[in-house]
Parts: sequence; C-alpha cells; structure tokens
Amino acid sequence: MLGDSHSLSAWHPEAALCRNDGQTLNGAINKGFETWLAPFDMAARIEGSGIEKLRTYFGNIDIRHHICRLYEGPDIVSETRKLVKRYFTELDRIKELYDIKEIEVVAALPIENISRKLPKTGYHKGKPYWGSWDDRDTAVQIFNAVCRGLCERLEGYTFIEWPNHFKNENNELDFAYMERPQSVHISPEHYMWSI
Repeated sequence: MLGDSHSLSAWHPEAALCRNDGQTLNGAINKGFETWLAPFDMAARIEGSGIEKLRTYFGNIDIRHHICRLYEGPDIVSETRKLVKRYFTELDRIKELYDIKEIEVVAALPIENISRKLPKTGYHKGKPYWGSWDDRDTAVQIFNAVCRGLCERLEGYTFIEWPNHFKNENNELDFAYMERPQSVHISPEHYMWSI
C-alpha cells in the first residue's frame, strides 16, 4: 500500500503500508513512486518474490488544497484529467519497472459539508480547503471517473470505490464516517478492511 495520510483507511492487513502524510499525488509523481517502493521491492526479492500487487491511494490532498486553488471553471476538469493521466503513466512505469502483476487504485473520497471544523494541521496556506464545495465535488467526480475508466481498460488494474452509503442525502461525505472530533480522514471503524 502506497499513499498519503488517507492510505491507512484503504490498507489491508496482509500488505506492507507506506503512508506519507501530506504527500500530494502531484509531488509523488514528480519524485517517482520508486522513491518509496524500492526498499519494499528489495525486501520482497530477498524473500524470493517481488512486489506482486500494489494498492495506491492518492489525490484527496490535491483535490482539497491544490486543484481549485490553481484552476477555475473548466480548467478544474481538464487539469484533474491531466493529473489522473500522469498518475496512470507513473503506475504503468512502476508496473513495468517492478514487474507488478496487479495494481489497485483507491477512489478519492466524497467532499464533506463545509461546516465541518478541521484541525489546523489539515490547513494549507491558512485555509482548510480551496474552492467551493461544487468545484471540489467536480474534481472528485472527474478524478474517480477517469481512474475507473482507465482501470476498466487496462490489464491488471482494479478500481476500488468507497461504499455509496458513505454519502448523505446531499451527496456529501457523511460526518458519521469521518474520524472524530475533527479530521478529514475516515474513522477507523469504517476502514476498508474492517467493513
């Protein structure tokens, strides 16, 4: 499992976890995923295999703090698509580099209601998020749709979605599934491996 601070919620107990708090997808692509995967690949090869399956979970930080800060209107859609295409280009490169058979991509979370109070540790440039709820929701919808489509078309890829019941009647991430009292993360009792 490779991802940002959200990755623990999508981790499964049989896997190693490489959680990188504050790591954006954009920054991870720029560094190259092998920055984190090389030690895991070496350890797996010592045990007689390699990395056979990789689950990745990035994008929530990019959507919360960067896409809508840097872009407006239709550019939110086009730039989100570009980010996902870069994501999959990096995944393809890593898949070939380490001869990974299976790659799983975890969906970005729905956007919670803006009334949720967040700890200052979740702020960027003094703000808890950038852009309107609608703009960030658009970015999530595009991010997930492009990821889903690419996973369906590419061999060895699987898209992992969050349950629909995580959304309330307003299509927001329901506070009931979020870590208490204040957080942007899923609450531990709702982690993928516990549901």
